Amino acid sequence: MDSSNEQVDHSEPSLGRHTGPLLVLAAALMWSTTGIAGQLLPDVSPATIATLRLTLGAAVLCLTLLFASQRGGAGWRALNRRQKGIICLAGVCTAAFQIFFFFSVRMTGAALGTLTVLTSAPLCAAVIDWLSRGERPSSRWYVGTALAVAGVFLLTFDGGESLRMGGVALAVLCGACYAGYSATTGALVKTGVPRTFVVRTSLTIGGVMLAPILLGADYGSLGDTRSVAIVAWLAVVGTALPYLAFVAGLQYTAARTAASVGLAQPLAAAVLALVVLHEPFTAPMIAATALLVVGLLVVSLPGRDKAAAGGTAPPASEIVTAPVGDPGNAAVTTAQGER
Repeated sequence: MDSSNEQVDHSEPSLGRHTGPLLVLAAALMWSTTGIAGQLLPDVSPATIATLRLTLGAAVLCLTLLFASQRGGAGWRALNRRQKGIICLAGVCTAAFQIFFFFSVRMTGAALGTLTVLTSAPLCAAVIDWLSRGERPSSRWYVGTALAVAGVFLLTFDGGESLRMGGVALAVLCGACYAGYSATTGALVKTGVPRTFVVRTSLTIGGVMLAPILLGADYGSLGDTRSVAIVAWLAVVGTALPYLAFVAGLQYTAARTAASVGLAQPLAAAVLALVVLHEPFTAPMIAATALLVVGLLVVSLPGRDKAAAGGTAPPASEIVTAPVGDPGNAAVTTAQGER
């Protein structure tokens, strides 16, 4: 697969075009379970959970692609020095994302932690665009940012809990890592590096970086069947399967559609947090959630002027609006040429 094939395929039958968004939705729903699953292992360190998810998930993904003979047509030796450096940086962002995500979820809750990450990512990406490409944020970005900041303020100071303040800060850092991953992998995809190769290689590099954590980890209750099943869920359903579904779905899904469908993730995470974890929702938290969702909508969904524009791949601020399970999905969104 080369860069000329990275555009959305509109020549396929309508079944493919309808199936694409469904696959993206399935990926978003599977990714929405990751924070919930992590919370079901209260005796295990978030760092251990993050490492197990990334290392095992990357292994399952690589094995699946190997047996399916979908090696992406590229290898490490085919990359030049600059590309290797970029993909290593993407692996660093992946590893940092995992750690920040599970710690933030542990400190703030699955629903609000996921939503804060999802909201902060496009905001941070716009700043990256501004600094690296000289593209000033649009008026929509300022409006969305103001709403998001107000939501984060309510979320942070609801009850004045220092633990939640720390969790929100980690979620924002998590969003920054996600935006950084989006910018670096976007450059790789634009040069023709296949999406599947970018995903599996960046996950593998991140997993290798975190692997030493497992040597001195406190595995808590991981010895029982229930805990093993949860870890397996994180690796297979929370990582490998949604990546495969998302990459396949993007073959027939425009970037704007993927962004809209991806908004199902925080809603699903909120419902699961209420039903499975019985997480409390106070009035300020509900107001903060509403502000964050509206801010995300304002920033993520492109205006008509951008939708009508053609040409190059979108900047990072328009890449990171896809489902957020971890930053790998941003890499496969960069090829969508709709702005």
